[in-house]
Formats: sequence, structure tokens, C-alpha cells
Amino acid sequence: MTQTYKLKDLTQQEVNGMLEKHKMFLHAVPGGARANFSHCNLNELVLKDAMLDQAEFYGACLHRADLSQTSLKSAILFGADLRYINLRNAKLNKADLRGALLRGARLDGADLSDADLRDGRRAEKDMGGEIRNISFDSAPTDATQASFQTVKLDGAKLGGMMALQTDFSGASLKNAKLARANMRGAKFNRADLSGADFSDCDLRGADLTGAIMLKTVMNGAHLDDTILTDTLTENTTADSSSSLPRPLEFMLRDHQLWATSQGQHGSQAILSGIDLRPFKKLMHAQLSALKADKTIFAGLYLGAIELQAADISGADFRGCTMDHADLRGVKAPLADFSSASLMGANLSTLRVNDRVVKARFALARFCHAQLEKASFVGADLREADFTGANLRDADLRDADLRGATLEGANWDGARIEGAQFGDLTE
Repeated sequence: MTQTYKLKDLTQQEVNGMLEKHKMFLHAVPGGARANFSHCNLNELVLKDAMLDQAEFYGACLHRADLSQTSLKSAILFGADLRYINLRNAKLNKADLRGALLRGARLDGADLSDADLRDGRRAEKDMGGEIRNISFDSAPTDATQASFQTVKLDGAKLGGMMALQTDFSGASLKNAKLARANMRGAKFNRADLSGADFSDCDLRGADLTGAIMLKTVMNGAHLDDTILTDTLTENTTADSSSSLPRPLEFMLRDHQLWATSQGQHGSQAILSGIDLRPFKKLMHAQLSALKADKTIFAGLYLGAIELQAADISGADFRGCTMDHADLRGVKAPLADFSSASLMGANLSTLRVNDRVVKARFALARFCHAQLEKASFVGADLREADFTGANLRDADLRDADLRGATLEGANWDGARIEGAQFGDLTE
């Protein structure tokens, strides 16, 4: 038997009181109480910057409400009406959004890692122990024409979701489950879809331009009129080993000799525009002053690689593992490090005797990159894109970040003394 509920109207003052008690509840302060907004009318109310982890919004109506930058980790929003809601930069990790109505919602920069957005039917046991429906018939989560730009959906469950003409540009959907989802006309421009499962998904007319699709499952997906321009897959380009004058291992050996002898012996390796993905053994390689502009390194393991003063302008490092790499003094404008791991890497100014070589990353992309404890001291980061990046405990002292995109980035513990922010004209 399906039962309906009349929504309870709440005033902003009543909501504010519940927010305060919920905060006390989360900190185990006497007198606190879990916020339960189930079947409440919260249309157009403001819950911005609130701490609502584990709160309940079952069947609530939050049409055009403002929950931007609110923490809703493990919150229950099952069957909630979230049409045109503002959830920009909110934290919805492990939230239950099954059967929610998200048409026209704004979630740009939000974190929905491991969230559940599948279709939903609530059921409970009656007095006789039998399962009975009490509120909603099974319905898909509807996010038609919503904006999920730069959202983090890693490991999220979106099976059967309806997302017609929804914008996932720049989002991270690593290992997300999207089987049977209807995403006709959706945008996934430069999104990270590594390991995502699109089995039997309707992607007709969708735009996946520049998306990372390493180990992405597309079994049975409908791809009529789907745009797949410049997508990154396991397939290598023709311009790889056949374009090299000699075997790569010999070129790298001679380059190392050239670099350590200051050009007296060996020869500089020029790998411009080469797809290096077929070559797996580049970790710990000593490649100072390498010429590798527009080279494809995407998805490679490059741990502790040495690229001091290398020219990697426009190179593709998407999805690479580069922890503890040495990139001091590199020339890397327009390079793409989206979804790469550079934890503990050194991307700072290079000092050689009395010579100072600034690391140049103007217009580079670090979207959703792991940059914990990385060093950018004195680096040129003008107009670089750090959307959704993890910069926890990073060192950005004296870096030039004018014009940089920083939406959704984690700066906890980062050092920014002497760094320049704001517009390029400032």
C-alpha cells in the first residue's frame, strides 16, 4: 500500500534552531538532536554553510533552497524534491539520493563520492513482519538539465538515473556505476570516466569531448550521434614507436648521459608529440631538460621521475601517477595533469648555481589532481585550473596564481605566504 504525506511548513527561524541542535548532536553535546526534515517544506529557505552530516530529508521539498557549501555527508535525501536547489560545493559523500528529483539543480563543485543516486522505493515491515511500501513508487533519480560541472562522483551509484541534457563537464566519475542510465544529450567534456561502468547506458547525442576513458566499460551503450573527439582511451596513436629514430631505451640512456655531462656526451632526447603510453618503464627515469612538448604520457606510472627544466608544454599527463616527481623549472604551459597524482612532487623554481629557472604552468590543468604536500614555491600558475584539486599541505609560497581557477579545491594546511591571487590585471 502506498501512502502519501502532507508536507509540514517550516520557517527559517525554526530551521536555524534545528541546525544548531544538529551541530550539537554531531559534537555529542547534551541537548543536541539529529535534524529530521522528512516530509517538510523547505522551499527557498537558506541552509548555506551548514553542518548537516547524517541529517534526514526523506521526502522533503527543497525547491530552490540554498544549501551551497553545506556538509551533507551520509545524509538521507531519499525521494526529496531538489528541483533548482543550490548545492554548489556541498559535501554529499555517501549521501542517499535515491529517487530524488534534481531537475535544474546546481551542484557545481560538489563532492558526491560514493553517493547513491539509483532509483528508489522505500519499504518497511508492518506489524506482521511483511514488507510494505509506505511512501514512493519506484522512480529513477531525475537530474535532467542539472549542472554537475566539476562534481566529484567517484564510486557513486547512478544506475538507472535520468540525466537528459545534464552537464557533467570536468567532473570526476572514476569507478562510478551508471548502467542503464538515460543520459541522452548529456555533456561529459573533459570529464574523468576512468573505470566507470556505462553498460546499456543511453548516451545518444552526448558530448564526451576530451574525456578520460581508461578502463571505461561501454558494453551495450547506445552511442548514436555521440561525440567522442579527443577522448583518452587505452588505444595508442600511430605516432608512437614507429616515429622514433631509435628504440626508446637507447634514446633515454643517451639523454641521461647528455644531461649528466652537461651536453659533452650522449644526445638530448626529443620526444615531441610522441605517444609514450606503450612504454611502461619510465618510473625513476632521469630526464632533465627533456624535449617533450605535446607528448602523451597519460595513465603512465611516473613515480619519482626527474624532469627538471624539461619542456613539457601542452603535454598530456592525465591520470598519471607522479608521486614525488621532480618537475622543478619545467616549461609546462597548457600541460594537462587532470586526475593525476603528484603527492609530494616538487614543481618549484629550480636553482642551478646562481641561475634561477622558474617553473611555468600558465594555463595548465590540475582538475581533480592529488597534490597533497606538493611544492609550487615561486611557480608561475597564472590561469591554471585547480578545480576540485587536493592541495592539502601543499606549499605555494610566492607562487603566481593570478587568474587561476580554484573552485572546489581543498586548501587545508596549504602555505600561501607571498602568493599572488586575483585577476591578471591586479
